Amino acid sequence: MVPFPCTGLYADLQNNARRFNVFPRKRPGTMLGPGIMHAEYLTPARNWVRHHAAGNSNIEPIQGCDAYEYAQVLNPDAFVIIPECCIWYEPRMLDDRLSESTLGEAFRYGNEVTNDANNFLLAVWGRALPHMVTETPYRFMVEDYMEPLIRKYTNVSNPPFRFDARVHARKATVAEKIGIEGHDDIYRMFKLGGLRRALEEEFEATGSPEIEALRDEAHAELLEYDGFLHENYDVVNHPIGNLVGMSTGCLLHSALYAKTLQR
Repeated sequence: MVPFPCTGLYADLQNNARRFNVFPRKRPGTMLGPGIMHAEYLTPARNWVRHHAAGNSNIEPIQGCDAYEYAQVLNPDAFVIIPECCIWYEPRMLDDRLSESTLGEAFRYGNEVTNDANNFLLAVWGRALPHMVTETPYRFMVEDYMEPLIRKYTNVSNPPFRFDARVHARKATVAEKIGIEGHDDIYRMFKLGGLRRALEEEFEATGSPEIEALRDEAHAELLEYDGFLHENYDVVNHPIGNLVGMSTGCLLHSALYAKTLQR
């Protein structure tokens, strides 16, 4: 993901993906080239100010400006790359044939999956809190991602993409449908896994039967998510070494490219 068109860099990034056998994902948004996307979320400080100026007081807290926004203070033409690539792969994510779903239906599915998962998290966490007495890294992690769900902050650091009615009405390709729906089907497992681990740590420390029951409830839900995933997707994980190589190569190529922009 890049802040503006940079045609002189595309070939190096694409060859780097090929070298490490990481596929260039196709997803809704402003695609500048195969696997190269415009980064829409590089303005958290400006987003915060816009919402605050409009009278919104329940805004996601941010710790100062984003690094890119700081850089732009000194150089409005500063370049940044987010070498973000999928940690997983599904063969249908390269299929450009039209699916039976519209893009809007795929987005609605993803939102429903995420909302249902978040409601489950909130319910279990709410019942667990009166029995939580131990400070652990996992509890800190869960509290960190629960706060925005509880407070319902307006997201300014990574707001969801917005598309007009025409985009929502068009048929999604198979690649788009799998990418959108699969993202939410997989990512709901990460936070639930963290919650389950936090409850496990608490139970090991205190032996609380209430926490044990909630841990088992979270574990059962996680197994259900996992079963659904394997029943409906052919998921392959990229080896971690490939992902590290991909990201490091992107940064090195980008550093060389950025030198050509110096004035």
